[in-house]
Amino acid sequence: MQVFSGIDYIKLDLADHFGLDKANFDKRLIWVESFFDEKEIKTKNTKQLLSILRDVQEQTELELENEPKALGALLAWQDYLNGRPSGYICNKDASASGLQLMSALMKCPVGLNNTGLLGSTDGTNERKDIYTLTYNEYNRIAGKAHVKTRKEVKQCMMTWAYGSKATPTKILGEAGLEHFYHACKLTATGAFHFRNLLLHCWNSEATAHTWINADGYVSHVPVMVENHYTLSVAGVDVPFVLKQQGKSDFGISNAGNLIHGTDAMVLRELVRRCNHKPARIAYIAHLLQQVSDGMDEAHKEAVCASERLKMGNLGTMIQLFEQTGFCSVRICEFITSITDVLQLSSKHRAKLKQILFSMVQHGSFEVCTIHDSFGCTPNKMNYVRYWYKEIIADIVESDLLNFMYKQIHPKHQPAVTQVNPFTKGIADLVRLSDYGLA
Repeated sequence: MQVFSGIDYIKLDLADHFGLDKANFDKRLIWVESFFDEKEIKTKNTKQLLSILRDVQEQTELELENEPKALGALLAWQDYLNGRPSGYICNKDASASGLQLMSALMKCPVGLNNTGLLGSTDGTNERKDIYTLTYNEYNRIAGKAHVKTRKEVKQCMMTWAYGSKATPTKILGEAGLEHFYHACKLTATGAFHFRNLLLHCWNSEATAHTWINADGYVSHVPVMVENHYTLSVAGVDVPFVLKQQGKSDFGISNAGNLIHGTDAMVLRELVRRCNHKPARIAYIAHLLQQVSDGMDEAHKEAVCASERLKMGNLGTMIQLFEQTGFCSVRICEFITSITDVLQLSSKHRAKLKQILFSMVQHGSFEVCTIHDSFGCTPNKMNYVRYWYKEIIADIVESDLLNFMYKQIHPKHQPAVTQVNPFTKGIADLVRLSDYGLA
């Protein structure tokens, strides 16, 4: 992963506010250094800095998307040049997080690559934008008769991924719909199949869809149906509609809700790995370090399922790892001794040890989250980007999709993905990626 200094992240933020977030990191830094003079920034007052921003906007003809935030980045840069702490929070957003997670759950290298989550062994990672790629494919397939703008294709793709047909049909028409599906299948192959998979697992007898996530949190989504009633007021019948929990023959919400639930799990897990109690994490890492080779071999397998049921939250977290292969550091809340550590399988201990040692190395710091946007002080952004791609790689290596799918499918059918010999290679490339948060 390409790493940067704190001042580099301030400059990247500044470039992003000029709409350059689709460019590679290096190109953004070069652009900033071409149009902004450090000597001027160091000495100007706030009003003069604002004039500099507007002059650059006029000179480049780029749209300044958020002038107050751009000014904040300039002020933080000025603080840096004058040796003052600024308290500035920089942000990096996921590159189409829904499509990223669909691709990760499906172990799809095409979708991961096109959402910035597939690196290369030679370090030549490009900033991919799946919406632009799909827009180009759509117009190539559809031809001149059905040309659409990138904004229109993006709107179609964002709603299509979560099960909608109405919005793509409204924008593209029936004639363009098949061309759009073809384009999506090319640029987001795993997401294309994921969507179809989830649209066909609706349980018409359920009044709610409920599943446990990999960190033990429960997603519960009631099925809401429209019921029509009539109220008589002064002899006049007034019809009205209430949305109430009930059964529905068909619904499309599973596709979106499963991803929203996973998105929230990723957010919680990233915050846990960044903002933790250092002494507690160091203590549990120490306990794991105390497990000798002989102890590890004697406790190779996790405690049996019947015993897990008696262990409360610790047993639940062990069970979740055994079923999904995803290691959540939430288990640290329930480990108190080396006896607890030995209840985990050797595989679970090894993965947890690897994560905790990195947490100790990176330290603890606050993260500000707004959906799939992650903010922190500039000096810590390398660690936020590191943990994001690590968590996505862990999802690729897991059996998380099958685990969730079986919980909501009316016949408890397994999904189509399986951990296979190629999975590790895909996850390794995710760990080399630069643009999961871009």
